[in-house]
Amino acid sequence: MDATQVAEIVRAAESEGLLSVETDLGDIFRACGGRRRPLTPEALKATTAAVSAAALVGVSQLATAEMLERLGDTPRNADIAEALAAGLPQDIVEEALRQPGGFSRTADALRAAAVNTPPPMPGMFEPAPLDPVIESLLVDALIEGAEIVISGAELPSAASPARIVDLALAIGPEGVEADLLYDTLEAASRSMPNGGSIVLGGLAAAVMALGHDYASPEGASVAAALCALARSGASGTAFPAGHAKTLDTDSRKASGKRACDVLLLPVGDLGVLLPECESAGTAPMTSVLAFGDEEPTLSRAARLGIARRAPERLPEALERIAESGTFGLDRAIGLDRLRDRGFSDEALDRVSRALGEGLPLNAAFSRWVLGDEIISDDLRLPPESFDSDGRGLLSAMGFSRSDIQSAEAALDGEGEDIASLIASDCGLQLGAGPEAEIALASACAKALGGNVIISVGAHGGLDMAEAALEAGLGVQLVGHRTPVGDDIRARMDHIVALAEEIADEADAPLAPGSHAGDPKSVARSRLPDRRKGYIQKATVGGHKVYLHTGEFEDGSLGEIFIDMHKEGAAFRSLMNNFAIA
Repeated sequence: MDATQVAEIVRAAESEGLLSVETDLGDIFRACGGRRRPLTPEALKATTAAVSAAALVGVSQLATAEMLERLGDTPRNADIAEALAAGLPQDIVEEALRQPGGFSRTADALRAAAVNTPPPMPGMFEPAPLDPVIESLLVDALIEGAEIVISGAELPSAASPARIVDLALAIGPEGVEADLLYDTLEAASRSMPNGGSIVLGGLAAAVMALGHDYASPEGASVAAALCALARSGASGTAFPAGHAKTLDTDSRKASGKRACDVLLLPVGDLGVLLPECESAGTAPMTSVLAFGDEEPTLSRAARLGIARRAPERLPEALERIAESGTFGLDRAIGLDRLRDRGFSDEALDRVSRALGEGLPLNAAFSRWVLGDEIISDDLRLPPESFDSDGRGLLSAMGFSRSDIQSAEAALDGEGEDIASLIASDCGLQLGAGPEAEIALASACAKALGGNVIISVGAHGGLDMAEAALEAGLGVQLVGHRTPVGDDIRARMDHIVALAEEIADEADAPLAPGSHAGDPKSVARSRLPDRRKGYIQKATVGGHKVYLHTGEFEDGSLGEIFIDMHKEGAAFRSLMNNFAIA
């Protein structure tokens, strides 16, 4: 394979989404290149302290930025003095006075620093028994939001070149396109002549596309065979006959060793490098719902898998999912009830399409979906009253609060539920238990000669991590900083109330003859339960997103958040949490 062929194959694979662009391995998996330390109590405490300190710095930056913003663009010396007395650091004030943009620019810089500063590097540790002391300290670290990787071998340098391959895109209607995968990985390896890494993606999707259940012995065997074929193409090792038989293809002799590592890692930002890749690392499939230009549909892996296991059911499955919005609307509220209250077929079609695209009920019945003509001419209502208030529109048309709440509950994840049920009926289960993931990962590690790290979340806990380590696998533990508890929140409410009382006392009228302005104490305003706003649909990188705003009763902006509807319901909820925060 000469340089021209290498360039042509790599370019074609990148354009088809089979291969990612070349990047640093550290951009794919942050722990790469980190120095492993013994798993001791002292090392875990140091990791926890580093994460806590980083979180405290971020909170301090945001709080300081808010204090600066309250001062405005051109504060008086008296206002600045009050802020200093309230705790604004003197060094920050001096910096704000020095900056050309003044206090606003300094506040923006602090917010940018809080948002853009990367978290501390993951703690890298050597395997060790998880005794009660270590387990307790691991839990403490994860509660603070630490990322911990325990691996039996050093990972390649973070600065080394790497690419991700989507194994599922090498699966076609006839099975594994072995030559395509082999040639692509050989070319990718040769494009990194000084050595690099190939990270495997889409493994669970490939197993599903071949018609196998992830949690079955056959699924583990197929996954291991795909890893062996990928290793053979990337590094030039032989592809054994046993694995070749599993994939119904030919074995391959060694073609000359190439300096290329093949890794199976839990890539966190897989969608950035390979947007269409359906699964990462050893994790099982969690969703088989995809969104086309106009309507929901089955993902590519699910379509191929069902076509192999139950081809006669595929047309019906696609039709059911495409009509999930209409079906869900009829089941949740009733199409006849809506027609009786003035909704035309065109209006119902618009709402059904919006629900099928993943919009919640409140947005699907809003002005921006129905349109002014339908609301004013058909429903005889003022459109401006229902910019983002679909619940209010339904209420105005005679539906009770109970009707609306029941409809929202029935529609939550409707398309996802239908798609998952169809896949399950065809023997393609979503998700898997810890034992199944460890079994599949162990089979892949044997085929790759190591280099497998599994991500352990809340579903598995430390028991899964311990079992994975005993099986010789690497483990990634990703913590999430625990939110403020109810007891702390209640105490803070009391503290804020006391602070407002103190501020009110300080604002009491002065003695006769003295001059005072009209300062106003700052108080938190709550958004109304039923609020107006704006919804804007947009497409970003091929993903449909919806920008929502919420307003106070006086029309001022109170909240902005984003819905992302290409992914499943669980991922949309996670996106909402981040966006609202």
